[in-house]
Amino acid sequence: MSHSPRSLLLSLSAFTVLALSAQDKLLRDYDWAVTPTLHTSEKVADAPTTVIRSVTMVDWQDEGDALNEYYLTHQVRHIGAESAIEDNNKVYIALNDVIGIVSKKARVIDPQGKVVTLTDEEFKLAEDEEEHQRYLYFAFNGVQVGSEIEYLIVLKKEPSMRGDREMLQYSSPVVRRELHLITPAHLVLGTKGYNGAPEAVFDSSRTDVRHLTVTATGLKGLKQEHSSSYAANAMQTAYKLDANLARNARDFSSYVNATKMYHGVLYPTVEPKLQKELRKLLKDMDLDAAQDEEDKVRRMEDHLKTRFNIVSVGGMELRDPATIIKNKAMNNVGAMVMTTLLLTEMGMEHQVVVTSDRQNYRFDKDFESYLGLQREFIYFPSFKKYMAPTEVELRVGYIPAEYMDNQGLFIRTVDVGGVRTGIGKVGYIEPLTDDKCIHDIHTRVDLASEPGKAVIHMENSLSGYYAQFLQPFYSMLDAENKEKVLDNMVGFLTEDSETKKVDVVDHGSMNFGVKPVVIKVDVTSSKFLEQAGDKTLFKIGDLIGPQMELYADKERTLPVDDDHARRYERVITVTLPKGARIENLGDLKFDRSLVRDGKELLKFHSDYTLEGDVLTVTVVEFYKVCQLPISEFEAYRSVVNAAADFNKVTLVLARS
Repeated sequence: MSHSPRSLLLSLSAFTVLALSAQDKLLRDYDWAVTPTLHTSEKVADAPTTVIRSVTMVDWQDEGDALNEYYLTHQVRHIGAESAIEDNNKVYIALNDVIGIVSKKARVIDPQGKVVTLTDEEFKLAEDEEEHQRYLYFAFNGVQVGSEIEYLIVLKKEPSMRGDREMLQYSSPVVRRELHLITPAHLVLGTKGYNGAPEAVFDSSRTDVRHLTVTATGLKGLKQEHSSSYAANAMQTAYKLDANLARNARDFSSYVNATKMYHGVLYPTVEPKLQKELRKLLKDMDLDAAQDEEDKVRRMEDHLKTRFNIVSVGGMELRDPATIIKNKAMNNVGAMVMTTLLLTEMGMEHQVVVTSDRQNYRFDKDFESYLGLQREFIYFPSFKKYMAPTEVELRVGYIPAEYMDNQGLFIRTVDVGGVRTGIGKVGYIEPLTDDKCIHDIHTRVDLASEPGKAVIHMENSLSGYYAQFLQPFYSMLDAENKEKVLDNMVGFLTEDSETKKVDVVDHGSMNFGVKPVVIKVDVTSSKFLEQAGDKTLFKIGDLIGPQMELYADKERTLPVDDDHARRYERVITVTLPKGARIENLGDLKFDRSLVRDGKELLKFHSDYTLEGDVLTVTVVEFYKVCQLPISEFEAYRSVVNAAADFNKVTLVLARS
């Protein structure tokens, strides 16, 4: 890992440094070469960085009553271009679940073979203040083209017995990649490779431990690409504890066991005193005024999210319902618990859904592990919508889009002999259709009333994910922040213009998912008009706002994965000056699409009508799916770029 987070450097002495003791001999005896040599003949031609060797060892050891993990990472990188120097002269090793640092060393070999080894003082602790994450940090000096950097780190960690993974592929090419999984003889791991990863090979020569090895050579670098999911598509190996033979125990990470765990946490026993408090809370929500079941859920959810604080810290008091009701504060677990208890008290049929961010790791129904159990949501079978209790900006009908179009574990509550328990089943989380996330712009432009200027009235309508950071919160913002938000949304129109009026209607959290929020703008501007001799240039394309453009300077390697489906409609009605003639009306016509099995999945279509002095331009753009194979990328790119091409359209107005 070599990215550079916003960091606060700390003293390394603040972190426990442990002596090497109980590791397996493979890890204990592993070391780098006493006399290193450059790997010039192995580097990949034209690659800024070549990972010559990358070795990871995961060694689980019984130590008293605890099972600990020793994690070794060893990398050798060849620097092949000036552009790679800055990318490689600093290294950050994440300290997730790390108990302590066992050993650490790093060195640079320059093109002449001179070796400079880092001293202990050159290793630091860095803390990302935004993510509250610690890293082991070290920097190399004197790195140049032809140099190689090398580091070997051993950490003591808490093992992720119910599921973890190791990336085999990086953004740079890899000559040789090794993964070693070592456990006591009585602990059996299950593994699965993704995206072409070789199968794990069992070392039958070892009887004292179980040793699995994954070896890959000649791996191509995998670059992040726009509208793609890097982590989910990189070559990787997942592993989990399958069995403890000493205790004849199996299925540690099964979805059956996960169901029991989630149901036990999210549906605690409700004593009479707590039930009374829950009923009082529901009474305050005015549910009797609701139009239907969905509206009842919306009112309950809005009450929790606007009157209770959700904080991102632990603490049992933040997940205890009675304490939450008293203090009006809860963490993510507490938000889920409050939601399930209130829904149960309401008699509202619902299920808990646990799934993963598909852009990070796709839920796997066949490889049962907690890798796919990353976030919890609520599903309502009666009206087929989802809720995200922990997301304050969303309301029923919307959860973070990257968790949809994915499999998930659906947990429903059943009564078995008077005991309420959960039954889990893997199911598909349907993505939202394109009409649930819109961004429409309806614009009237008067070019006749004020010579050299455009008098413009625009209505900018947003719903779904396009409205999530505006609609629920707008009324809570002060004047300065309202101005910042609106500048971000309609600044392309108001900047350098004489703004007469900006109004926002249908804001408010109860409108989210029910009706769009609309920004109405009235301006008078000359920036959309230019004179070119006796002709006027009207930059009509600018009225749809800035557009993304996808370039194809390199071959596409990853399938398309946008967050969500979406739809745009733009209608521009222009009143032309008397006697004006448009010389290039044909430039307004675009028609690009992706059709599969007779169905239009993606489309950008623009056309116009001209009746007297009134020009009406209609643009329809939609993306009905968010995931596409590489074979359909060019069609996707063509549709996306049609919007960018329309954005550049300038009409030439001449006198008749």
